[in-house]
Amino acid sequence: MYFKAIKNINYPFFDTHRNVKDIFNRVTTRGPKVNKTTLNSYMIKDGETPDILSHKLYGNTRYHWIFFLINEIVDPYAEWPIPNSELLPLVREKYNDSTGTKIHHYRETTGDRLVVDLDPSRTDIEPVTNYEYEFELNEQKRMILILKPIYLKDFVKSYKTLVGA
Repeated sequence: MYFKAIKNINYPFFDTHRNVKDIFNRVTTRGPKVNKTTLNSYMIKDGETPDILSHKLYGNTRYHWIFFLINEIVDPYAEWPIPNSELLPLVREKYNDSTGTKIHHYRETTGDRLVVDLDPSRTDIEPVTNYEYEFELNEQKRMILILKPIYLKDFVKSYKTLVGA
């Protein structure tokens, strides 16, 4: 649906021209009418993918792109939360840390501020492991805005108008 609505352009390609999607024709949330009354906050559950959430909310998997558009998600692989079961494999690969227990950084226990210069005499700091760090980053991605189902039809119509479909 998202790409189907985007017009094709005649793009020069070496010594010929090709019909391709005009991927630079982007619509943001300032495009289709969205405001606080049309949106709700939503906490993504562990393992909930955009298509699963789309089916759950709108009765169809094809509206997953709306979550990306409303939340300005450009790279769903990096900006959508991964299942918790995939966190340790990610830590193993990213940090070469087989158990996820190597220290990523230190932070203050009272203000949660990052500690740059470690002073062993301080008692108000705690280590943050690679696994804890990635887990916290992943959890921050869970809170998104969703379009209330009642506005779905108008939103899609507005989107198609904006991209010239």
